[in-house]
Amino acid sequence: MTPAGASPPHGRNPFPLVAVEMLSPHAPLRLSVTTPACDTVLDNADAFLRSLAPDGRAFPGAGNVLAVVGENGTGKTHLAMVLCHRLLEGGPAVRPVCVDRVGNSFLEVYRQFAGQVDRWALSGCVQRFYAGVVADSLAGSPAAADIVAGLREGRLSPQGVVRRYGLMRTGLLEELRVRLTAATGDPVHGTAFALIQRPEFTDLVWDWLRGGPPAAALVDRGVAHAVDTEAAAVEALRALTMVFAAQERPFALFVDEFDGLLAGPPESVPGKAHALGRLMEAYISTGSLLVLTGRPAAFRLLPAQVAERLGAVVRPSAFTARHAEEYLRMAFGGLGPFTGPGVGHLVEMTGGNPRWFIRLCHRAYERAVRRDEPVTPAMVQHLIGEDGPASGGPPFDRRREGASASDALGDVRRQQALISVLTARVEELAARVERLEGGGDAVPPGMARGHRRPGGPGP
Repeated sequence: MTPAGASPPHGRNPFPLVAVEMLSPHAPLRLSVTTPACDTVLDNADAFLRSLAPDGRAFPGAGNVLAVVGENGTGKTHLAMVLCHRLLEGGPAVRPVCVDRVGNSFLEVYRQFAGQVDRWALSGCVQRFYAGVVADSLAGSPAAADIVAGLREGRLSPQGVVRRYGLMRTGLLEELRVRLTAATGDPVHGTAFALIQRPEFTDLVWDWLRGGPPAAALVDRGVAHAVDTEAAAVEALRALTMVFAAQERPFALFVDEFDGLLAGPPESVPGKAHALGRLMEAYISTGSLLVLTGRPAAFRLLPAQVAERLGAVVRPSAFTARHAEEYLRMAFGGLGPFTGPGVGHLVEMTGGNPRWFIRLCHRAYERAVRRDEPVTPAMVQHLIGEDGPASGGPPFDRRREGASASDALGDVRRQQALISVLTARVEELAARVERLEGGGDAVPPGMARGHRRPGGPGP
């Protein structure tokens, strides 16, 4: 007997078995329930947007570093995506850049970052610096007041003004280099960015910024080394952040699972933490936003002088029965085959860990459809296999997240939930292989062709 409540057609499972979210400004936001942590990241996003000038420029010193701290599966990436999408909803004032799977390398952070920087936007930044240089050179002449205004407002090209009025291009370009060096705090990047204004150097500089070796013409002008070391990568990240914030939209850089940046021998951690601190300084001083997601152990490695630069620390909220029912209603329009007690038992057995909750919902839904029975505590208990041996389990420990000790009594059962979830995965893969060997349809169980399965609030 199919239970009352809205439910997708048989064969379509609305729950992803692998509830892992991708951090990208171009990826859609999965179903998102309202939790205290979600409210906190939205508040931080709105505060950052309010810190910007009406034209989108950032105010120096008004930046922020936000840390989203939690164990695997608790929803760190999802919270970062919620924040990213709120910034995008705020209009074109912010330039979100997302990097992930960076391992233990700032070089990988930089490569992914540089790959998302628009070369024409960077040229536009340098162009506005150059317009300011040319405008300042004419500011003392009352007859040039209209030209100065046109340069400052972006209506006139500085190159055109230099040509038309025979201004000394060499001296102006040198002043541009000086200003860009001051803006980035680095003479190498100041020189490289200034050369972008010369067409014969534009492609050479861009190739160098993308990680290539410097061409001989750049070496002759002081850009002598490739961005191929950890220290060089951090300086390049700082320089790009600072030049954009000075003349364009500020960056909002999201580094997902930043833990790896601090990985390695214990003696290497202070140097890596110092590099991270320098990156934090750049974002705070330029009015930009840096978002780091990671496990608690990684943040505990940060020395006090680096940790104190964190403007806010957000810990994902554990799912309660109310959150779980809200999620189900978003997926179904109701509870579907899930009973209220069944939902509560799912939450208890997974410790409120969103990823494990969604994975166990996948199994429960499959069984409910296959056997035409509601999802009750008894069914959940059967799926978990209470009498079987337990090894491993959901990584979410509610005692660490501040819940009462009594809430942790189900730890052993939650460990058994892992066995159930992994068994389901093995069964699914075995069925897929069997269909392939038989020449049948290779569509995964519970997924109809052409159907886009809704996601969940997974991390």
